Amino acid sequence: MAEQDGQLADSKEQMPAAVVHSKEKEKIVWEAVGRLPRLWAVATVLFYREAKNIKEIAKIMRVRQNTVKTYLFRGRKRLKELLAEVVGESIDVGG
Repeated sequence: MAEQDGQLADSKEQMPAAVVHSKEKEKIVWEAVGRLPRLWAVATVLFYREAKNIKEIAKIMRVRQNTVKTYLFRGRKRLKELLAEVVGESIDVGG
């Protein structure tokens, strides 16, 4: 039982570090989104942060759905490049 208690304590100590690391990554990603061309950044924020679908974003931005898809595609591609510059390696940003 004592060994399990020790393992539980170790995992609890590691969790805050993982959370901090995750928040740092998130901050870096959203700062990179801010460096995207404005329309790409708006589409990206609406899609990933606001959980809007393509149709909703098209209505909000007053563009066609295919235009939103293009903004997201190009935004993800550029975001991947920007993040690779920051961390010095290739990163998968989804999509």
